[in-house]
Amino acid sequence: MSRLNPTPEPTARGGYRFAPLLERVVDGGFCIGCGACAAVPAAPLVMRLQADGLYRPEIRPGRLDDENGPDLGQVCPFYADDNEDTLAQSLYPDAPQHSDALGYFRRCYAGWVTDPQRRAHSSSGGLASWVLEALLADHQVDGVIHVTAVEDDPEAALFRYQIGRRAEQIGHGAKTRYYPVEFSQVMGFVRDHPGRYAFVGVPCFVKALRLLAKRDPAIDQAITYTIGLFCGHMKSTAYAQYLAWQVGVPPAALAGIDFRRKRDGLPANRYGITVQARWPGHGKPQARTAAMDELDGGDWGVGLFKPRACDFCDDVAGETADLVCGDAWLPEYVGDSRGTNLVIVRHPALERLLIDGCKRGAIALEGIAPERVIASQAASYRHRGEGLQVRLAQWDRTGRWRPRKRVMPQLTGVSRRQRWVYALRMIIAERSHAAYARARRLGHHRWFRLLMIPWVLGYRVGHRGVLRALLGPLWRRLRRRGPA
Repeated sequence: MSRLNPTPEPTARGGYRFAPLLERVVDGGFCIGCGACAAVPAAPLVMRLQADGLYRPEIRPGRLDDENGPDLGQVCPFYADDNEDTLAQSLYPDAPQHSDALGYFRRCYAGWVTDPQRRAHSSSGGLASWVLEALLADHQVDGVIHVTAVEDDPEAALFRYQIGRRAEQIGHGAKTRYYPVEFSQVMGFVRDHPGRYAFVGVPCFVKALRLLAKRDPAIDQAITYTIGLFCGHMKSTAYAQYLAWQVGVPPAALAGIDFRRKRDGLPANRYGITVQARWPGHGKPQARTAAMDELDGGDWGVGLFKPRACDFCDDVAGETADLVCGDAWLPEYVGDSRGTNLVIVRHPALERLLIDGCKRGAIALEGIAPERVIASQAASYRHRGEGLQVRLAQWDRTGRWRPRKRVMPQLTGVSRRQRWVYALRMIIAERSHAAYARARRLGHHRWFRLLMIPWVLGYRVGHRGVLRALLGPLWRRLRRRGPA
């Protein structure tokens, strides 16, 4: 059980109120595309992959807004009255520790699976997949709701939420997916097929699921555990296409992508990618690989193809998830190319599961101070702490609606140069969508880089200084070592 008391809304005239959600969140550019609003029973909305490569809800034909009906905005992670604090207080009332950065939690760990093959085929240390497989093996859940690769999707998407019921299916969803997905369809399946499920998602998706469960008894009954993933920000479909295009696979030929391919002997954060291309007249897809540091787009701080909602998010640690996994980007771990996870545990049953697995030798665990977990995500905390305060203050000057956040708008105490960096990150994200669409029309990926040069260079000068911004590409070429 999800431990949130379901509170079904009344159904005035059988309709829903959705106009405020569409006008403020969707039209305002704050929709993350999770699908919670479309997952409500008999919802008047349906999720569609839009031309910019992001999911957004559309009104079903013949459905009208009901001003007296339940507010669909209350399941939206960027609109609902509940925030991460109010949800987590109900979910984890007995959690022994709390911090503003990590929320409520029991303990933090660093660790990995001890099976070398399983560790090698994971994005990091393999602990998220191990937990899910252990839950299935112990019959604590009947299925896992996770993101896996698909073929022949009607919207030409490369990934979507599906349900895994066997260990080998969990393995198919083990890798990191920097790609848009939505969960409305799979929630319809869960509602029609009662059982116990574990859900895997980024922080805003887990929050959206909690909001949905609070108002839908069937979902509340079904979701037994939630597994969160640290998230720097999400990407549109253009990110996968742009990376693949740079290794000679144009968007129309892209059949699949592995965003995180480990490279033996190199630090864990110097990973590669593998792209699957399907060429006309060829049978099986053909693979091409490249090192991420050889491609434009590997600098996560630049924020290419980022949804606007991500710049108005203040949850780094998945505060409403029972257990959260991420990469151990710390000096003591990052040098190990095999990968290491950081784990935040909030649910006592999942902590017992980890401890038992460690005793049996299936996984290795080390207790780690919460401050080290925060340090591993230092850039995200700056961007969603001080950076969010600056963005809120700048946005409020426009007089337009924006999501309510747990930090307050503030410009004082932040240098003009740093404010410029925060503002440029948002501008780069916004402009990258149109620039990529133009590059596709012009027929070559280099047009995208050319169109973005003024903004990306301005950001790098502000972020690193003139000398490092200009010499950075040369330095990256000199430091490249090892196989792709």
